[in-house]
Amino acid sequence: KYLMALIFVCGMWLLLMAVQIIGMLVNGAGFQSNLLFFLLLVLSCGFLSSSILLPVIFKFGTEKGRLAFMVVICLICGGSAAAVSVDPDLHMPISADMLSLLILVGCIVLFLLSWQASIKIYEKREL
Repeated sequence: KYLMALIFVCGMWLLLMAVQIIGMLVNGAGFQSNLLFFLLLVLSCGFLSSSILLPVIFKFGTEKGRLAFMVVICLICGGSAAAVSVDPDLHMPISADMLSLLILVGCIVLFLLSWQASIKIYEKREL
């Protein structure tokens, strides 16, 4: 399931990146400054949701996994809406692109830790 999640998250990200680039070319717009920020956050959301949901599904089953899925999606959407509404003139010690890269690295580390935790949960499971 983790390999499938990895394949689908990366595939979705590549498709989204291609659509964004095609959209910029069709509209005649140059490189948008927030494109990298957006693409990295989308990738982070994919890793984050898998990191949280898969161990819950392995531990508690698919019914509670579905409930966790809804909660996680609401939190991600709410967090995304809050991030978008932040004042763009807010002075941060690092750039938005660097922040999104750090978030992505954190989500990848969480994904790997979640993978290890799920292996341990699955090994302890009674079949």
